[in-house]
Amino acid sequence: MKFKLLCFVGFLLMRVSAPAQNNYVREMYQKLSLTFGEARNPPELIIVQGKSDLIAGYFTSPSPTIKLDQEIIDICRSFGKDSTNALAVILSHELAHFYRRHDWCGEFAFAVRGTALSQNLKNASNTNRSAFESQADVDGLFNACLSGYRPFGAYPKLLAKIYDVYKRPDKIPNYPTKKERIESAKAAEQQATEGYAVFLTANTWLQLSNYEVATQHFDWLLKKFPSREIFNNAGVAQLLQALSLKARHEVPFIYPVELDSRSRLFTPNTRSGLEDNDRKIEVLLKTAQRNFEEALRKDPDYTPACVNLACVFDLLGNYEAAIGKINELKSQRSLSSNALTIRAIAYLHNEQMEKANRDFAEAQRLSGFGTTHNFALAQKGLAFVQNASEVVEWLEKNTPTQSFVSTKPPLGTFKAISATPTIKLALNPTTTLSGILTTGELSLESKSNAKVLKISKILSIEALTVGSSKANVKEVLGLPIKENPTYWLYDGLIVNFDGDAVSELLQYQLKE
Repeated sequence: MKFKLLCFVGFLLMRVSAPAQNNYVREMYQKLSLTFGEARNPPELIIVQGKSDLIAGYFTSPSPTIKLDQEIIDICRSFGKDSTNALAVILSHELAHFYRRHDWCGEFAFAVRGTALSQNLKNASNTNRSAFESQADVDGLFNACLSGYRPFGAYPKLLAKIYDVYKRPDKIPNYPTKKERIESAKAAEQQATEGYAVFLTANTWLQLSNYEVATQHFDWLLKKFPSREIFNNAGVAQLLQALSLKARHEVPFIYPVELDSRSRLFTPNTRSGLEDNDRKIEVLLKTAQRNFEEALRKDPDYTPACVNLACVFDLLGNYEAAIGKINELKSQRSLSSNALTIRAIAYLHNEQMEKANRDFAEAQRLSGFGTTHNFALAQKGLAFVQNASEVVEWLEKNTPTQSFVSTKPPLGTFKAISATPTIKLALNPTTTLSGILTTGELSLESKSNAKVLKISKILSIEALTVGSSKANVKEVLGLPIKENPTYWLYDGLIVNFDGDAVSELLQYQLKE
């Protein structure tokens, strides 16, 4: 997985020259800032050379900056395979101060005596200071995880080493003691671990088409980590659940729903037949709309939420709003196939056939997911699409089928992982999550009513690992049960992709 690659990069970080090393630090900084998911540009990163009392700090004036002492980079290098994880903790912590809009200067781990920063910290109340530091710890660790780093276990060790190298006393006026600071770091790790586990499990439930349970997980996350990605993915769960409640002829097109650019699901339609179905669909779509709008409030240029919101508008019958939402995107000259697809669907529903055909054709040229199906259906015209009997007959003959028999046997039972921290929490009265997380490995069990999902991250299977191509996957595992551009589903295995390369392997067992 990514962890193996990061370990290798960490090894390289120990061996490169300072200028090249600092270039990598800046690249890591940009990567972490993107994970926080807001429209604001991150503060300027300044790496301070020479002797300094500064460790790392976020400064609000004269303009937002984050300063990082060269020596703290050297300390992180001493952590070997965890060097990038340790550095990610520091950078992500300071970015959390900025994105959480903490209006005072916050320095990583310590107040620096005899500086303006020290005075600012003294002027802040102990309650606010502790709350801000704790929040930056949790948010920093969580976002470091979402960026692909595995900081668990590194943070308390890093704090202890900083005290030793910078020769800080165990007790500093107006600041928690060394013991209290390390205990606080451990508590933050536990909270971030839980958040990351819930995030991973929520996305897995989505990939297995259990939208209601996925929504329960995302609702829990929204209370603790209200980022644009969480709002978007929560909206995706609700949107897909609404689609699954509609009859197949009501949504003959494949909608380009985006799970934070990781999965575009072709949802199976299993109408429940309940009298209140239409009302439930409307409530789900309206709730999804609010979540996508909140994601866009945090970042107006966040394309996945924009595409998803356009899907909602089209399904609610507001075709002009769907078209207008795509037209708001800055990248009008290079729209993605997903953006073109939903605008084409809305154009068709709005009886603008020339524009619809143009967008459908361009989306197909870009080889977007479902575009061949959508373009062929669009050629039949709006009257055909709105004729239930004709469209059902056409779908039976033309909808792509999936193979539901893997060429490989189930992957077997999960190996035991004995490590800390332990996760055990109730998301609501009917859903629980328990398991353990290690550096690079995850073992979880999620229960909802009578359904149990056991999930584990694995580093490799047979000849496959992170970086393997899609062709390698088919050669080793055969045809998937479900094939999407960004993930393939096998019996007991989810293979996630970044482009054509494997980015993650998730082993799962699903039982009633």
